[in-house]
Amino acid sequence: MTDPLALLVLGVAMAVLAWDIALAGWIVARREAPQVFTNLTAFCGLLVAPALLVAVASGTETGARTILGISWLMPMIACAFVLQVLYSLLTRLVSVVVALPILLYDVVIAVVAIGDYLASQQGGAPLPLQAVVAARDVVLGLTVGRAALVSPLAMLVPMIAPAYPARRR
Repeated sequence: MTDPLALLVLGVAMAVLAWDIALAGWIVARREAPQVFTNLTAFCGLLVAPALLVAVASGTETGARTILGISWLMPMIACAFVLQVLYSLLTRLVSVVVALPILLYDVVIAVVAIGDYLASQQGGAPLPLQAVVAARDVVLGLTVGRAALVSPLAMLVPMIAPAYPARRR
């Protein structure tokens, strides 16, 4: 992937990953946050990088057989991100204007991750999941280019809910 647009997508994915890890650390350090929310955020922040590493390694020809046993990590973490954003939305830790787009984005990523996992384990997935995975492939192919269709580096990274108090109003 030497296409500038593909490198931009990879850079954005890495920025979102760094944002997730840093924000999870800040949220966990808050004393006034609910314990359930803090634990869920810590779980997401701790395992998002290994989950993406497993997803990238399972997309390569040499790593697929080695990593197959823990390829369930990405769907599990994607679902944990959905729960984290949903919890922050329901308890009003984040504004609806901020949390709803993040929740929809994370739900799409979780469905795609589950579809990818089922396709890799069983050779196929239910039709609605296959449709979402195919839609992801079409969007990546049209926006980033054909190289993204075969590269495991074209990853969609889930986003954490920014339930951290602002410095200014």
